[in-house]
Amino acid sequence: DTALKTDDALLRYITQNAPGPLVAALDRMVGQYQLEGEASVQRLQKAETLFWLVTLVLLFFEAVLIFHPFVRHVKVIIGKLQGVTQALQDHQQQLEDTIQQRTQELEARGRALADSEEMFRLISTAAKDAIIIVNSQQIITYWNPEAERIFGHCAEDVIGTRLHDVDRK
Repeated sequence: DTALKTDDALLRYITQNAPGPLVAALDRMVGQYQLEGEASVQRLQKAETLFWLVTLVLLFFEAVLIFHPFVRHVKVIIGKLQGVTQALQDHQQQLEDTIQQRTQELEARGRALADSEEMFRLISTAAKDAIIIVNSQQIITYWNPEAERIFGHCAEDVIGTRLHDVDRK
């Protein structure tokens, strides 16, 4: 009972005489706990940031390891496609050159044929003999002026008819 009274007296003394220092000490303790808590929160935030940063780096490297062979394969395919494209362009150029050359040859042959036809027309018109041209079906395709004079049939009347039917007209 005496210990209780002593404690009560001490407690009464503290509460009556020391509320300012007690509150100040408690305030300092709470402030210290608050500072330590804030420091712990900052350390946790830094650790969390570091954790996420490491996670992102690891994810990046994982993506690189996963997609690197794919990217390399795509690059190989693109390289082959570029080679095929170049080969196609080369072949296209060769074809265009060949077409141009053949076109020039055909134009030259066409001019030579036109010249030859003109020469034949001049010769056959001036010839003193009948010149008659028939195709494989014996149909008349050409009848010169001397043939008109000798046989008595106009060219426009006999061209397109069979040779054997000329006298029947």
